[in-house]
Amino acid sequence: MRKWKNVVPLAVILAILAALVVLKQIQNRPVAIEERLQAKVTPLVPETVTKGAVTRLDLYSGAKPDEKVTIERDAADPNVWRVASHFNAPAQKGKIDTFLDKLADLRGEYRAGGVTGDDLKDFGLADDSAFHVLAYTGDPEAAAVHILNGKAPKSGQVFVRTADGNTVYVADVNFRNEAMIWSGEADAAPEPGPWENKDIVKIDPEQITRVAVTMPDKQLVFEKREKPVEKKEGGDAAPEAAEPPAPVYEWALASGGVAGQTFKQAGLDALVRAFNPLSATEIVDPEKLEEWNLASPGFKCVLTLKDNKEVVLEGGLPESSADGYLRVVGTPEPVVYKLSSYNFGKVFPKGSDFFDLQTLALDKETLTRIEMDLPGIRAVLAKEGAGWTVIEPAAELEADTTTISTLSGALAAWKASDYTDSAALGEPVRKITFTTSDGASHVLEIGGPSRSIDGSYARLDGGPVVAMTKGDVGKILVEPRNLYRRALLEKTADDIQSVTITPAGGEPLVLTRNESGAWMLGDAEADPETAGDLAETIADIQAEDILFGKTSADFVPRITVDVTVKTGEAYRLVLGAETDAGTEFLMDGKATVFVMAKEDAAALTPSADALKKPEPAAAAADTPEESAPAADVSAEDAPAEEVSAVEVSEAVAPAGEAPAPDVAVEEAPAADAEAQQ
Repeated sequence: MRKWKNVVPLAVILAILAALVVLKQIQNRPVAIEERLQAKVTPLVPETVTKGAVTRLDLYSGAKPDEKVTIERDAADPNVWRVASHFNAPAQKGKIDTFLDKLADLRGEYRAGGVTGDDLKDFGLADDSAFHVLAYTGDPEAAAVHILNGKAPKSGQVFVRTADGNTVYVADVNFRNEAMIWSGEADAAPEPGPWENKDIVKIDPEQITRVAVTMPDKQLVFEKREKPVEKKEGGDAAPEAAEPPAPVYEWALASGGVAGQTFKQAGLDALVRAFNPLSATEIVDPEKLEEWNLASPGFKCVLTLKDNKEVVLEGGLPESSADGYLRVVGTPEPVVYKLSSYNFGKVFPKGSDFFDLQTLALDKETLTRIEMDLPGIRAVLAKEGAGWTVIEPAAELEADTTTISTLSGALAAWKASDYTDSAALGEPVRKITFTTSDGASHVLEIGGPSRSIDGSYARLDGGPVVAMTKGDVGKILVEPRNLYRRALLEKTADDIQSVTITPAGGEPLVLTRNESGAWMLGDAEADPETAGDLAETIADIQAEDILFGKTSADFVPRITVDVTVKTGEAYRLVLGAETDAGTEFLMDGKATVFVMAKEDAAALTPSADALKKPEPAAAAADTPEESAPAADVSAEDAPAEEVSAVEVSEAVAPAGEAPAPDVAVEEAPAADAEAQQ
């Protein structure tokens, strides 16, 4: 019994200690702003300004009031919002509702009163630096709410005030962030994009019963049709009372397509899923229909739904852009959407998405000769053993084996990406004839730009006109200069030992490296930066272009650059005429005339003054003995007016946090102070 008498007091003591620990933790717990606001807060928005009452929002940075985002409720439908400042684009109702909820419930905890002038700037709440939020209800000329959003002293807090007041509050809603402005710059202006509803359509694939796609060179129509019921042969007849099975529907190609082929179901499935939702990257000016190629649209997609309603989309694909543009026919407000080429291609797919198109499947190692008849020039490549030689146009350079391997591989694996109903090949026609080791020959003609995909029309061996993608065309239509390796020296700057620059009829400039590797101009040290740039340019010298048909006999020399490397080899560059394309030059006595970039030519021919090492700056004159040295005045010794509290706070403020405002905080009423404590 005595044993338990000793244990009970100990248990009581432990319980009391545990309670004290919990109480201490509660007292030391950081008080969330929500709890502090509940203790003593001031509503900053009148009760009459509710989510349903607001008809317009204006958002702008005080530094850029002209770059305002204005969002208005549609007069015909109060559930619809539009970005009036950006082509009256449709807005995201859910995002605006959330914003209005936060605005209507905005409350602030007192921070300072009677704040004016520069003190407002310390809070980021001056008119020309704050972020402004204006909400209108009845009167379109007078805002019912005008809130200024300032600096954020810490995460989850921001300084705010009303436009007609000088009291600073701390709130927990940062309207800059709500407007998707994350930059720390006070003058960052809001953008319309985050508020826009970029979903063009959102249609459940199961609701679609017909898709008619019209493109500039073809048309495809798919329909959902009832699948015939298979009748079982023999066996007992079904009871007369049995209900007929529910109809089963399947997609069928109603018109268009490649003759003799059935369509790929996967391609059609991707097409009907493309509208759930179909989203844009941007909303653009609906007045610029010519620019978007929508004045006379070549693309049209008509969706028929189960309720027989039709959704009609018209598209444009400008020649100057891979991006597409789309509008929905019959909407109350004209809206033009910009789509990525990927999304545009989902609505208006390539023919290869639905059908097996013409293709070659050769082994590229069997190709032995390639002849390219291009506008103004002819190129001929022949295989010699395992490697390729460029026969035409001739240049005294090595063949670029990587480029030629890509070219031969693209020809061997050639494929059509799109078909046409009746398109012409178009101009210009580039003709490529390639031969294989068994003597077979193929002719590929590449014509003008496709009107349906980002690519070109083509024809293989006289067959139908099809289309190739831009990427495939680029692998085959190689510029003749790219058939050669155009890096001419392929050294490093450290390899260069001496450079002699001799203008025609002038005195040479001689640069050499001394034993320590420093550049010398004659007997004097050269400017290391200019000399280093010169060595880098020589080491990396490359022909930007090759002037086929022009030889050294037509060349007028202007400057000669002689180069030696540490291993003893010598090289000579001769610079000639300057043209719009660059500077003509010869290399090591080759007859071929090359072109280098103008900036390379300038780096190769620095002036004597540019090569001289700058003289050291003159030493400052000694201070006369009688002149007293500048006093080392500390912040403590400086007059009070010379060191402001703002400067001190800015100097010690942690990175990423606003400096503590240099504002005398007014004493809050006793009740306020008690609540804050």
